[in-house]
Amino acid sequence: MTPEQIKVLEAAIELCDGYRAVRNYITEQQAEIAIIWSVEDVVAQANHRHIPMTYDKAYDILKQIERNHDSTVGINW
Repeated sequence: MTPEQIKVLEAAIELCDGYRAVRNYITEQQAEIAIIWSVEDVVAQANHRHIPMTYDKAYDILKQIERNHDSTVGINW
């Protein structure tokens, strides 16, 4: 990864953290919860299990989870 790409990724992470804080505040006001998984979360879980994972593949996995999520099962490996 180039230094420029790292800077863009770091900026995106900061934006995500801000989004999470706002989303958490909103859901607390509405007596709801939201479980948020990031690309980094998927990559970390894959690495923990010695599964090769790219950021693009992790993003694809998150999009698939979003499309096919079953609240009776949750998100699991």
